[in-house]
Amino acid sequence: MSSRVEPEPEKDKDWISHATYWERTGFEDPYGLGQQTEFAKCDARCSDPAHGAPSECILPIFHAPKSQTPSPASGYISQDGHQFACVDPANIRQAYHVVFVVDNSGSMRWGDITPQPTPILARLKSEGCDNRYGAVVSALYSFWKTREGHQVNSSSLVREDHYSVVVFDEEAEARVSNDWRLTTNQLVDKLIPQQVVAGYGTNFEEAIKIAHEVIERSWSSQRAPILVFLSDGEARIGEQSIRNLCNLSVKLGQALAFYAISLGLDSDSDSLRLMVSVAEQVFQAAPTSAKGAYKGQDPPCKYFSNTMTSIQLTNTFVKISKSLPKLSSIQLSNSLPKLRASVINKTGASGRHEKMSTEWEKGATASLTGAHQRAWDESRLYAIVDWLGQQRM
Repeated sequence: MSSRVEPEPEKDKDWISHATYWERTGFEDPYGLGQQTEFAKCDARCSDPAHGAPSECILPIFHAPKSQTPSPASGYISQDGHQFACVDPANIRQAYHVVFVVDNSGSMRWGDITPQPTPILARLKSEGCDNRYGAVVSALYSFWKTREGHQVNSSSLVREDHYSVVVFDEEAEARVSNDWRLTTNQLVDKLIPQQVVAGYGTNFEEAIKIAHEVIERSWSSQRAPILVFLSDGEARIGEQSIRNLCNLSVKLGQALAFYAISLGLDSDSDSLRLMVSVAEQVFQAAPTSAKGAYKGQDPPCKYFSNTMTSIQLTNTFVKISKSLPKLSSIQLSNSLPKLRASVINKTGASGRHEKMSTEWEKGATASLTGAHQRAWDESRLYAIVDWLGQQRM
């Protein structure tokens, strides 16, 4: 053992396996064959915090470090020589919840900007969307198609990215909310034909309010939040509304990436620039742990103008799509120790020496750290118990 523990901390002590302990006691191992097999395995755990359940080394306990070459047919071998059946966390793609907030005011019906010649062009025209709004839907189609190729899990048709679309005029509503199953064409179906929410005005406050609700309701630590806000007009918005939304994301664990796109005159886009400025301030002030895949990069908060053609608009959406970091920035250390019953036990062998051990338990726990300290709350250490047993012989 690398740490010194009571009693007699000056004496070196070794970890022993479950099987060795029972062999030394001379008693029959009371555990079943299945448990004995589990106890005989290594106690290291994969360091990926995203695991919903423990993923532990499949090699025998106290094994020598295994070489990373050749690579196993499934799972991976860690840098410190442990083999796991799970996916290598260093290769896990970063997933996102992308919330699009789209202007649906009266001016979005103007026909000065029309959709790109994508595969959905005929549908857009037939649904009366040969206009600014249709150009946005066409750009969204290109964004989703750009992400589609590498965002489907190989074992299912479930996307890693989740999408929401908030449409607003005088009021706002979520036409798509935290979706991970719809195809790109099905997502388009949710947005056409162009339908009024509550009028032909432009209400940024209402749009951000609904986006705030969608993000909070759909929060997942597995997906970094991104908001893409598009409008062709000027509307007022309070700085605090944006700050509250951005602070919420930081509080929940991941700072918000914020992109604003002006489909109108740059001179009419003061509110869009304000939103980006506030989002950037909050992102920069966020703790490093909340910056996720953007750690060490410039804040992902940008304002885009000069998008008054369908080509420029589509290129902007595709640029945002391609700019998203592909790999998660999980800070991986060597494999984590997670003491299995191969080296600890709650009610079995250690219970035989409980009276003797409780006299110095407080002192012993003060010497333990990390996983050993956590384990102490549940069990006694075989290494210590074995030492006690030998003293009584």
